[in-house]
Amino acid sequence: MFTLSRTPTFRDFQRRLGNCTFHINAAYVGLEWIARGQGKPDDLRINWDVPKKPREAVDQARQLIHSAMLGHVHDALDSYLRQVADVPWTHLSSNQRDILRKSITRPGKGAYSIADRFTELKLELTDKAQLVDFELMRVLVAWRNQHVHEGLNEAGEFRLPDGAENVLIAEKEMLAKRYGGFDPGILFGHFVQRAAPKRKEIIALVSASQNYVRAADGVLLQRSITRKEDLESIARTTIKEALCRSTYAEIKKLWGKDTTARMRRLKAILEAGGFVSPGPERDTPLSSAISLSTEFIERFAGRPVQQAIEILNSVESANVAR
Repeated sequence: MFTLSRTPTFRDFQRRLGNCTFHINAAYVGLEWIARGQGKPDDLRINWDVPKKPREAVDQARQLIHSAMLGHVHDALDSYLRQVADVPWTHLSSNQRDILRKSITRPGKGAYSIADRFTELKLELTDKAQLVDFELMRVLVAWRNQHVHEGLNEAGEFRLPDGAENVLIAEKEMLAKRYGGFDPGILFGHFVQRAAPKRKEIIALVSASQNYVRAADGVLLQRSITRKEDLESIARTTIKEALCRSTYAEIKKLWGKDTTARMRRLKAILEAGGFVSPGPERDTPLSSAISLSTEFIERFAGRPVQQAIEILNSVESANVAR
């Protein structure tokens, strides 16, 4: 059996961010060698001189990496919201889609923020960890904005999102356990000082943003897919996008192979599209009751190629999840 674990936009979000913690730590390892006076390898052909004050230069480089990561995650969050608005089978109104794309403004003519746009999904997340992750995401966005001169108030001061400080300070112990000793009080001190986040802070902010989007995406799936027919239509759409993009050459090539090879390729296509085999060890947002039967791939792979093409051409993904 197969069920859906994520939207295609969350898959792209995960790919875009990748293993951020690993990359940040890798940068730290390399910079630490410079801080200890190791210089650069002789065969590394870049124009770079050993700094007179290695530790100071490394600290500045780390601040740049952290600030750049704020922008990178901000762009990934913005892209997720814009792209999920274009997934036709998500259960969203036309007004919600316009807000997610930022194609309209607030009633007072102000722009919708990333937090506003997630709130507009009306997901009703109530888990305490998810609420805390939402506040950390808001802090990440505000920190990024202040670095591009959008986060200043009229007095020229950096401003925290309303209510974020109280929520996060109240959950200080939980945050320390969840994010490796992270202290929101220290983070707020760095924020108001207009400093870049420290390593532990940027890792916590990035992780919390990923966790929040994962939770939001799961609820969006649950709300949009309520019938087995919904899932089957999405599966056919996924196969169609992989095998019938502009011509039928790809599907005809696959159908030139035996049924076993076709089934193997179809399974790989669905897995790449976010379909998984449900099980007690796997956390999936959809009930196992809403899943593709074990015969779904076998039946489709066993059809003549022309019939398979006709089925894919009849897919109307916009009619799914009504």
